Amino acid sequence: MNDASNLPPETDDDDESAGNLPPAAPKAAAKTKAAAKPKVTSSGEIITAEQSERVKIILEENDNIPPTGLFIGINGRSFLLRAGEECLVPKDVLGVLDDAVEEVPRVGSSNNVVEYRKKMRFPYRIVR
Repeated sequence: MNDASNLPPETDDDDESAGNLPPAAPKAAAKTKAAAKPKVTSSGEIITAEQSERVKIILEENDNIPPTGLFIGINGRSFLLRAGEECLVPKDVLGVLDDAVEEVPRVGSSNNVVEYRKKMRFPYRIVR
């Protein structure tokens, strides 16, 4: 004889009601970054997310920069920057330019080296 009165009632929720599984999280309305308003420049150009992490710079004229331009490679991406020309570069490139430092001797009155000072090897300006 089968006594069904000792069995718990059947449910469609599998093991959720038994406490074996945590309750399902409520489904929130999906908000994506694409739904956010895009950034627009003063000239009306739309700026993408990748471009918003970029900075417009001008490399100063320098004897260390060849006429073909300064090659910079960072994170598998290559950049060729020409002196005196505006270029849009990621912020990581600024770190490379900031780290490119050379020491220049300071000469005293008796024409001997007094000390060395640090100087940017590739000076640049940020264009706003």
